[in-house]
Amino acid sequence: MLESPDVPALSDFLRACFSDVPSTRFASPEMLAWKYMSPSGPATSYVVVRGERIVAHAGVLRTDLKHANGGVLRCASVIDWAADATVP
Repeated sequence: MLESPDVPALSDFLRACFSDVPSTRFASPEMLAWKYMSPSGPATSYVVVRGERIVAHAGVLRTDLKHANGGVLRCASVIDWAADATVP
């Protein structure tokens, strides 16, 4: 899982992966810290590291779906997925 000191490296990684996107605001350290590090943030970040370098990232958004009968279904969706194309 992502830790606070890793937020700038994740920001750099995502900006490199999406270098052709006009705005990389979604990858700003502030946005990533809110999304993945704050207690009220909606998701958890998982990274794959080779050596000292992030080579893949997936944000996982968790939610509970509540049924009218009172049952709860716990769900998760992968969001913000990216990987270094040069790494198998």
